[in-house]
Amino acid sequence: MLKMKVIDSTLYSLILVLAIVTMFSCYLILLFSSTYLWYVIWNVIFSIAICTLGRPIRTSQKDNFTMLPKHICTKILGLNNMEVSYVSPIWNSIITSMYNEHQLSIKNFESLLYLQGNDRDSWNSPPIFVNHNDEQYYQPMSEVERRITFFAKSLSNNIQDPLPIQKMPTFTVFTPHYSEKILLSLREICEMDQNSRINWFEYLKQLHSTEWENYEKNDTIDIWDSIRIQDYLKEDNLTKEDENLRKRKWVSRRAQTLFRTISGFMNYQKAIKLLYRIENPEIVASCTNDPEKLENEMASVARRKFKFLVSMQRYNEFDEEEQKNVDFLLRSYPDLQIAYLDQVPWENKEIEPKFFSVLIDGHCEILPDGKRKPIYRIQLPGNPFLGDGKSDNQNHAIIFCRGEYIQLIDANQDNYFEECLKIKNILGEFDQYNIPEELIPKSEEKSSDTKPRTDDIKVTISPYSSVSESSKKHPVAIVGTCEYIFSKNYGALGDLTAGKGQAFSTLTQRFTAKVGGRLHYGHTDFLNAIFMTTRGGISKAMKGLHLSEDIFAGINSFSRGGRIKHCEYIQCSKGRDIGLDSILHFTTKTSTGMGEQNLSREYYYLGTQLSLDRFLTFFYAHPGFHFNHVFIILSVHLLMLSIMFIGAIRAVLPVCNNSHSECSNFIPVINWIKCSIILIIVASFIDFLPLFSQELEENGLVRSAIRFGKHLMSLSPFFEVFNTQIYANSIMTNLKFGGAKYIFSGRGFPTTRIPFSTLYSRFSGPSIFFGMRILLILLFVSLTMWISYFIYFWFLIIALCVSPFLFNPHQFSFVEFISDYREFLIWMYSESGTHANSWIDHCRASMTMIINHKLGYHSGKLVEDASHPSFTTAIFGEIISSFIMAAIFIIVLIFVKSFDPATSGLPNTGLSVVIYVTTIAIGPILMNTIALFGLYLVLFCLKSIFKRWIDKFGVLINTIAHTFAIINLVSTIEYLWIIESGKPVNAILSVIVISAVQRFVFKVITNFYGKKLGFLSITQPFRDKIIEMSLFANDFVLGHILLFMLAPICLIPRIDTLHFIILFWSKPNKKVSAPISLREQKCNVWIYGLVFFIIYMFFMGLIIGPIVINKSFLNHIFHHMSKS
Repeated sequence: MLKMKVIDSTLYSLILVLAIVTMFSCYLILLFSSTYLWYVIWNVIFSIAICTLGRPIRTSQKDNFTMLPKHICTKILGLNNMEVSYVSPIWNSIITSMYNEHQLSIKNFESLLYLQGNDRDSWNSPPIFVNHNDEQYYQPMSEVERRITFFAKSLSNNIQDPLPIQKMPTFTVFTPHYSEKILLSLREICEMDQNSRINWFEYLKQLHSTEWENYEKNDTIDIWDSIRIQDYLKEDNLTKEDENLRKRKWVSRRAQTLFRTISGFMNYQKAIKLLYRIENPEIVASCTNDPEKLENEMASVARRKFKFLVSMQRYNEFDEEEQKNVDFLLRSYPDLQIAYLDQVPWENKEIEPKFFSVLIDGHCEILPDGKRKPIYRIQLPGNPFLGDGKSDNQNHAIIFCRGEYIQLIDANQDNYFEECLKIKNILGEFDQYNIPEELIPKSEEKSSDTKPRTDDIKVTISPYSSVSESSKKHPVAIVGTCEYIFSKNYGALGDLTAGKGQAFSTLTQRFTAKVGGRLHYGHTDFLNAIFMTTRGGISKAMKGLHLSEDIFAGINSFSRGGRIKHCEYIQCSKGRDIGLDSILHFTTKTSTGMGEQNLSREYYYLGTQLSLDRFLTFFYAHPGFHFNHVFIILSVHLLMLSIMFIGAIRAVLPVCNNSHSECSNFIPVINWIKCSIILIIVASFIDFLPLFSQELEENGLVRSAIRFGKHLMSLSPFFEVFNTQIYANSIMTNLKFGGAKYIFSGRGFPTTRIPFSTLYSRFSGPSIFFGMRILLILLFVSLTMWISYFIYFWFLIIALCVSPFLFNPHQFSFVEFISDYREFLIWMYSESGTHANSWIDHCRASMTMIINHKLGYHSGKLVEDASHPSFTTAIFGEIISSFIMAAIFIIVLIFVKSFDPATSGLPNTGLSVVIYVTTIAIGPILMNTIALFGLYLVLFCLKSIFKRWIDKFGVLINTIAHTFAIINLVSTIEYLWIIESGKPVNAILSVIVISAVQRFVFKVITNFYGKKLGFLSITQPFRDKIIEMSLFANDFVLGHILLFMLAPICLIPRIDTLHFIILFWSKPNKKVSAPISLREQKCNVWIYGLVFFIIYMFFMGLIIGPIVINKSFLNHIFHHMSKS
């Protein structure tokens, strides 16, 4: 008895030490996380203050519209006085561009125009400048309202003075392209996917109903002459195209396609033509009788000032349809330039082929073979694609960029005509125009009293002139602009990612640029081409390391003396990932890219050379953002361990409410737990603050509150927690194993339903397993020390385990749910190669540690794509960490089992604790080993008898082995449930120990996979099969638990319609119907529905049976609940 007391005292001291260590570690992690929390808060405060600083308090939106004509004259044309004859063509062109895009109806279009009066030189101003009433001119909260409001608001701010078009420097819009959609085909927009209930065409018609109505009306305009709009500004409404082509263009302009990007940014060409025409009335007058000469003159100026270059990495690999789409682009925009890589093989195939960078445009001659005769064809010293592809694609085509500046654009962006009119202002932000007046050459001085030329604008010198040493400053390397995310209309997830992306590109960049810590160039920013190309280029291309090539360009320019600015008076629109799958692909790519950045020499240089203020800004804006997710998940894990230690003490020792020598006072600890949970909640959802603040600043309190409320109703907080876990898992996996790769996320619409088995295989490793481990610990602590604050952890578990299915379209349709169950069983039992996606392939890919597999980025080259950890990483990062966790859980179980379950505080006189722990920890693995040995023996003995059917017989043996593993696992858990039914906390803790010990054993075996073990290497197939059996049983049981959690929701009436509204913020129309595949498989629904119901009742019987037999179970639960 004395010996037992000594052991119990030692275990109690050890538990207290572990509790103190984990609590202190959790407190330290929460302290780090709280610093990021305060960074976000002050970032929002200062960012809004910077935006509003200097603005008149009483300036209203109505005043912005009233002053808009004057602002167009002074800030776009550079005139000192208001001239209606100059403003009217600009304003009419803006409204016409919106009409061409079907944003305006014919009625609203005519009400917004400057109309010519009785006299040719007189104009009637549109009433919007006098009486601003939204409903009279456009629909409230429409795209037209947003664009016009931003245009008016941006010109009311202080912006750079413009230069005449003739003195404006040349710039190039540069877009890399890989496999993004160019122009959607009729098949893509009209055919339904196998797992989708609506095609893209019907989905977009429902989403953009007003624009589709405007498209269908196709009204003929008879007022063109009275508004003096040039032919190059009249697009669709004056061209007779094939109706199918018009529909394809309408859909493509509302999807994330290359056609949308090109049609948007080619507005620069139209804007330059229009501004040149207005600034040079004498040229217009001289060409009155020769309009073709005027058009040629404007086109020549536009080509001289602006280039659009697309670098198509796969141009030579395009299929017939893609090639036709490219030809359509070149016919529609002849000045569009395309760069691609051409290979010319040698006769000796062993020699590497010759590589050429080739440039073509729409003016190139078409050769007999159908290809275009190139403008330039430059031989390269070798294959330029040595990295991840995107950077190399930009680097080989950079030689074709023309001009002093480059605007880097992704193939999922768009631009507007009214924003293109500000191109002269934004290029002036590079500070290469404002040269002291004494440096003006005499030849540059001009005077004029009638034209909006040089004297009306504060221009001192041509940007091409030389500058003295006294006027030199640090050059501006990058000028950042704002982004508008047009994909925010595509449902809850699309709006959430859009809001976060827009807040990052506006609020965060505004603040970091002010303090000199902005290092990131976004894909709307302008780059100083001369500065960047002479200091390392615009893209670094080392494979893996430079996965996030954009930030390295910013760091490169920043560390070499360049300045990075941010401007808010111009914006481009951009599409983000809008589906669950694509969003998490993007999350994985950025997180693994951040893991590589943390190991780079650039980060080391900045970390050691920056001043404290700029270093902290750099840290929290870049690596700190990602590590905050790691800290949140780590703090949750440590807090759960701390609570488990406290719960173990409360389960076996008497509890009192005040300090006493023979009882434990837990009130201070419980108060600390409550505070910690509150801090974790705030840190988890702090990213909603910039989103809400950005909406508040732009659209007011009402709209921001509505948007935030819609996110709460759409269960976006669940996705935010799930996304946090994906961030943390991705960055930690990359830091341990490396192997970051570019993941093409895809930019389709989120209408396709993903099968349960696919979602489970993608997210079980990163999130579901972790959530289930937290669930077991939470069950233990809820029965030992329940407090209401634990509701957050139940919310956390739902987010980690159920979120992939919660945001899956039509997940709760009963017919599709049963079909999912059928596919899940087929996925589990399919052999490798017999099914497109099988569990055995998933298992083998997981054991080879393919980094991108966790999000479903499968690869057939398992050996080449595998990224194995180093010996040190395998020992400390995998084996020792899992050993520590297993040891902790074993210590807690031994401590709890050391006391008498009937009387708290007295030692246990029953079965030896050591024997009990050894049995439950090693028993399941030992039973699988024995069964596997027996099945191998049967297979060996019966091989000659079943030689003809040996393949099928092997499949049968494999199925038997897997089924036995399931029975073994379920029997073990049920055995624990029966013998511990009077003490359920012991049963739950025993299951935790089994899971931890198995995880440790499998980590040891897996990390020595393929090692040189000498004679023991013959045991490798046997070891692999043992792991496979255990993992199969775990996935089978865990998959059924998730299905059991989802099944009751499917029984709610009209839940599928409600779920659709929650995800897409719109009601499904009559075009939504069940997929053809489901209508064909309805005969299987009843069969597998019955199978699911039988298994469900079997599992429920295993849980409820021991409770009914042993009534003390309920008494024990009520006892612990009353103690808590």
